[in-house]
Amino acid sequence: PKDYKGKSNETKFIDYLEQKSDSIEWWLKNGTGKEDLGFRYMDTTINDWRVFYPDWIIKYKDNRIGIFDTKGGITAKSQETKDKAECLAEHIATLNKTSDKFKYVGGIVEMRSGVWYCNGAPKYVYENDGDWKLFEQ
Repeated sequence: PKDYKGKSNETKFIDYLEQKSDSIEWWLKNGTGKEDLGFRYMDTTINDWRVFYPDWIIKYKDNRIGIFDTKGGITAKSQETKDKAECLAEHIATLNKTSDKFKYVGGIVEMRSGVWYCNGAPKYVYENDGDWKLFEQ
C-alpha cells in the first residue's frame, strides 16, 4: 500500500539495511499472505489465536537468518507486541534446535534516538533496557 501505519519506520529500516550491505547477503520484506512466513500465536488482547507475520527476513553473509518485526512508538509497548515477540523468540529457539545449517536470530526492532535496537528476549518487557541490544550486534 502507498500509505499505512508504520510505513515511515519501515522505509527507515530499509535504508539502514541497504547501508549494511557488507554483512547482509539479502533481505526480504515479508508479506501477509498464505505464501509468506507466519507464526500462530495467542493474542491475549482478544484471547484468540492469530497469525503473526514478522516484517523482515534477513540472510547474513555469516550464515545467520534473522527474523525481525519493526515497531515504533506506542506499538512497541503494546500487549500485542509482547505476545508477538514471545511467539517469535519461541520459534527462533525451536529453529535453532532443528537446524544444522543456519543460526537463527531475531526479535522486535525499534529505532531509539536515531539508532536501531533489537529485543529478542524470551520474555518481552519493553521497559527492560538490558534486553535491548544494538541491532548490529
